[in-house]
Amino acid sequence: MLRARLSKLSTRFYGIVALATALMAILAYALLNLAVENAYEMRNLHLRDVSETAVSMLGDLEKEVTAGRMSRQEAQAEGQRLLSDLRYGDSGYFFAFDSNHVIEVLPTKPEWVGKDKSDVKDVNGIPIYVELVKVALKDGKGSLIYHFTKPDSDVAEAKIGYVVHFEPWDWIVGTGSYVADIEADLALLNKVSFTVLGISLLVLLICSGVDVRSVTAPLSALINRMAGMCDGDHETDVPHTAARGEIGQMARSIDVFRHALVERARLEHEQVAKDAELAREREEALQHKLDMEAQQAQEAEQRRADEARHQAEREEQRAMAEAERERNRKEQAGVVAFLSQSLKGMSDGDLSIRIEQVFLAPSCVCDVIRVTATYGEGNNAAKNGQGGETDKDVADDGHAAALTRTNRLDQCLSRANSRSRGPRSP
Repeated sequence: MLRARLSKLSTRFYGIVALATALMAILAYALLNLAVENAYEMRNLHLRDVSETAVSMLGDLEKEVTAGRMSRQEAQAEGQRLLSDLRYGDSGYFFAFDSNHVIEVLPTKPEWVGKDKSDVKDVNGIPIYVELVKVALKDGKGSLIYHFTKPDSDVAEAKIGYVVHFEPWDWIVGTGSYVADIEADLALLNKVSFTVLGISLLVLLICSGVDVRSVTAPLSALINRMAGMCDGDHETDVPHTAARGEIGQMARSIDVFRHALVERARLEHEQVAKDAELAREREEALQHKLDMEAQQAQEAEQRRADEARHQAEREEQRAMAEAERERNRKEQAGVVAFLSQSLKGMSDGDLSIRIEQVFLAPSCVCDVIRVTATYGEGNNAAKNGQGGETDKDVADDGHAAALTRTNRLDQCLSRANSRSRGPRSP
């Protein structure tokens, strides 16, 4: 809470005013102290001057004693008379006493002359003559503030006493000045200073209040306008845009920001509309895609059904072809077995074997049949001796032809067996 209040601009303004006031008060206090010191110093200088003047008179008398024109007692008596009659200012006088505190000259109290007054004290308990002797004997001269009664009053007042030690006679000559006038002048100076300080503080407060209001009021208005823009109010104008100085610059910057927000809202609205249109198009595209996928799935299902049907037809055809090949193989095996049996009989010399059975077989089997028939006829011709050839020649020719036909028969049988064992469909 305290930190929040200290961070406010108005608090800082008033803090600066308070700081300035404090500095002014410190400065006034320092100046007053300096004035007091200067006043007392000036009074000390004045007392020193008049005291040294009085001592110089005693010095002239001492010169007369040294010259032999008068005795020491005559010179001291003359000195007492001169000091008693010597005055300065309105009420200034001189006094003298020796180092044993015996009064030699005191115009205001002549009854004290010749008496030891070491026991005289002021209202604060200061032994006046004892302290004055200490001051004079220590440095030869000096001052002391004490309280003493005025000649025309019984009230003790503050007084500055200045003494000078006149060593030839062991006299301590001095004078004093009451400081009531200095205190009065300082009191008046204090009064004037504090009055001026109070007026200055009041003026500072008024001026700072006006300045604070001239700054904080527009700032508060701008802050409220910013809050409104945060809540979505982008249409209300920004205040103080025509003002000069930093407030006007800030207001115009906020107004530029407001226009940017308006433009942004317009663009966002357009973007929302575009997004809605894009969403609709995406939805339509998605629906179209789903329809296409469904159609493709239907077509794929139809293709799978057609492929399954075709596969079944191919399987059926393959089974029929396999059955046909198996039937042909069996027939070919029967033909080959029959022909093998017939050929075996022919090879054993039974040339009466005739193949009269009709085979519905492939061309290779037919070739076997033709070769077998030819082989049988050749053997019969050789046996019967056709063409008038000798039996031996005919037999040789028939045997050669039989070998040739036998080789062809073997080749045919091999091809027939190969075809009968041809590749089967899985």
